[in-house]
Amino acid sequence: ELNQVPLGSHVWWWATRDELLDNLSDECRRVWFAADWFAPQSEVGRRIVTAHADMHSGNMLQTDSGIRLIDFEFTCVTHAVQDLAFSLSKCCDDDPQQKRAFVEAYLRACGASTDDQNIEDVLFDAEVGFLGCHTGPLELWIGHDDPQKWLDKVAAFRPFIEEARRYPEQRRRLLERGLVNYLKEHRRFCAPGVPVVLCDLPDTANGRLVMNEDGTLSPEARRDSFAIGVGGDGSLGLRLVS
Repeated sequence: ELNQVPLGSHVWWWATRDELLDNLSDECRRVWFAADWFAPQSEVGRRIVTAHADMHSGNMLQTDSGIRLIDFEFTCVTHAVQDLAFSLSKCCDDDPQQKRAFVEAYLRACGASTDDQNIEDVLFDAEVGFLGCHTGPLELWIGHDDPQKWLDKVAAFRPFIEEARRYPEQRRRLLERGLVNYLKEHRRFCAPGVPVVLCDLPDTANGRLVMNEDGTLSPEARRDSFAIGVGGDGSLGLRLVS
């Protein structure tokens, strides 16, 4: 199966120990290998490099000649975003401004553009990349212990990420909070077309309904003038609020 995986892929970190992939069910492994929506879109993020793949402060030594890395047990060849995603998560205190400054410095060191769009593109690639890192919300140890729970999370996250790539406003909102924090705050989502409820909500106007802990639904509208309305047949739709 691994011979079908691209040279740059979220899969390679999990291939550094046989048991990490071997302990997955066949269905989980199939879904994981096919999850191309993890792939970075930015030119800098999708470069093929040798990644340390476990870059946190405990594996960094401050020396007279600069920071040196130790502990190379998970080193692999993959996309550059692998190290960037993990470092941003572990070394920036969950602060969006620190993350932005880190990415800007990284781009400058790479000789790449530091305009706002490039910074945002690389930041979003890193936020998405962390989802599949160890300690991320889709780490494979969840799939080892509870395959169906893991499959359900992957199925929920994929359309969410794909939609955020299409809509810059939603992507910026996610970056303001951090993608993992945003997903923690909104644990369950009802997307248009999901058969849990009848839903005639146009994707172009409002891509998400958020299910709160008490079972109520709240809108994540792209325009504040829209609210959720329930039709006579029980279907969900949009109402214009004046």
